[in-house]
Amino acid sequence: MKTFYIKSTSAAGEFSGSCDDKSQGQVCPIFPGTFDLTVGQNSNYSGGSLHGWLLRAEAFYPLPFVPYVHLFFTTWVHVTGRNQTTPPLILDTASSSVTVNSPGVQQVVLPATNRDFYRLGLGVDLVNLISKLTSKSKTAPSGATPTK
Repeated sequence: MKTFYIKSTSAAGEFSGSCDDKSQGQVCPIFPGTFDLTVGQNSNYSGGSLHGWLLRAEAFYPLPFVPYVHLFFTTWVHVTGRNQTTPPLILDTASSSVTVNSPGVQQVVLPATNRDFYRLGLGVDLVNLISKLTSKSKTAPSGATPTK
């Protein structure tokens, strides 16, 4: 799902001035917010095998009052079943003469992770921010008269 920002009034300054050149009802030149929802299986998040159902949700939205700042969120959640945890592997300290190839050394393969995943963040669109800063520095100071 995508959401677009549309100029709602004829007043200037809406969406931090990004829509000043648009008329009422037109789409503003701001990256649209997106929301994605998926249900399925993924062995990467379910312990190395395809079992159970996962819900993946992702959202990416620019803030309307500061269009160059974006919020994002991602989650992978197990819908069926519980996350499985394995007991910790606790080992004694080996002497300095023990190597990986020594007799009596056992290699243990640990299972893949099987837990829910969440990510929340804040991003900055540097191109939009720099163009916003440079356009402000090029404007004439208040009270100045343009030259011909």
